[in-house]
Amino acid sequence: MKEELNLYLELLQKLQFLYDKSFNLSIRTSGSNDISFKEENAKNIFARIVLLTIAILRILPRSKYFYDKSLEFWDISSPAILIRGLVESYLVFYYLCIDNISKEESEFRYKLWVYHSEKEREEMLKTIKPMEKA
Repeated sequence: MKEELNLYLELLQKLQFLYDKSFNLSIRTSGSNDISFKEENAKNIFARIVLLTIAILRILPRSKYFYDKSLEFWDISSPAILIRGLVESYLVFYYLCIDNISKEESEFRYKLWVYHSEKEREEMLKTIKPMEKA
């Protein structure tokens, strides 16, 4: 058990370090105004990644960002949900911003991504089946 805790603390320290560096990078690049469509998307998605990371760190026990150090409990489902959002954001970031593609393909990918998001929302609404007016 002690080995697992030590591994957890080591990985937690690395995540905190990455967050600190990412936050500083996000702050330094936040004032850019004359940027391309792709760079604007990259900036916004990167900011989302940084915000999800701090949310994860605030609920992980023994994190220097943990919201209440006097109460330590292991809530595995909350970080799992946030980590899924983090991974999805990273994949979107790579798909829309990092891949070396033409401007036309970049704009097409963005429109396709928005289309799939809207389609997914529509499917969820169909599943919910709002109450019909009488």
